[in-house]
Amino acid sequence: MKNILILMAVYNGEKYLREQLDSIVAQDFTNWHMIVQDDGSTDGTEKIVREYEARDNRIEYVKNTTDVHGAFQNFYVLIDRARKVTPYDYYMFADQDDIWLPDKLSASFNGLEKIGKDDVPLLLYADMETMNAEGETIEKSLDQTWGLRKKNRYEVFFSHKIFGCTMIINRAMFDIVPPFDLHNDQIKIMSHDNHFLKYAALKGEFFFLPKVVIRYRRHGGNATSYQKYRVDPARFLRRITHLRELGSLHARLYNQTLVTLDTMRATDLTDEQRAFVDEIDDIIHSKGFKVLRYLKEHEVNFGKRTENISRKLILFLGLHRKYLVR
Repeated sequence: MKNILILMAVYNGEKYLREQLDSIVAQDFTNWHMIVQDDGSTDGTEKIVREYEARDNRIEYVKNTTDVHGAFQNFYVLIDRARKVTPYDYYMFADQDDIWLPDKLSASFNGLEKIGKDDVPLLLYADMETMNAEGETIEKSLDQTWGLRKKNRYEVFFSHKIFGCTMIINRAMFDIVPPFDLHNDQIKIMSHDNHFLKYAALKGEFFFLPKVVIRYRRHGGNATSYQKYRVDPARFLRRITHLRELGSLHARLYNQTLVTLDTMRATDLTDEQRAFVDEIDDIIHSKGFKVLRYLKEHEVNFGKRTENISRKLILFLGLHRKYLVR
């Protein structure tokens, strides 16, 4: 039977870690192994994981012993570690504070198995429910609230709405993404999930599973807690009146894209792929009607209506450009 390697990066996660580990141990798909990499926790994280490791040999606790630390950095170090062990058929990412629904692994596994292209780089991501720090539901479906479905590969480079905790990738996908330079200053802004998704868009295929597979916890301590999912008119007006601040915020996304494009240029690309990379790069550095025509031509959708308006306005005015890394 095919197997799955789960990669979990942790740091001072004792508050919610047991709930997450319990939800993974309770999965109805059982042929998995999980590496839990600790980034130097000072609370009870190690004790908790060691406890689970002692009674379930599928769980392995390791420490990040490099000189590279941080939320994103720890994941890249862990990914490099995974490259050095026996290859697995599928790979998944896990946060320390969520709750996986009992059929998350089986639903994700079966989703890729139905596609049946082991030799093609594949990435599948799913819907999720959001909850607050106390475990109370905020949104029953983030797809319904925010719009997670991507219609084409162009959208992937302009809108980051995919979460690694809902993803599964096959070995071919894992192998085509080159190791990230751990001492590149830009690593601190690079979310691994969207980095992998862009490679799937360029060199493989990606799919959306319209099923909630996880309860994603939003609180002040997680890496994406600054994001607001529900778009309402009042928030839209606040955003429009602070366009320059919004330009800086949007530039975070485009900077991630630019860094990924640079890593892609260092790999083997077909002429078509290289032209696509250069095209995306050019549009990110452009403004005006040229950008709007491009977004319309390639049906780039940022989500709900207000999100589309604000993001396209920033790109049209070019307010993001002075914040770009290059």
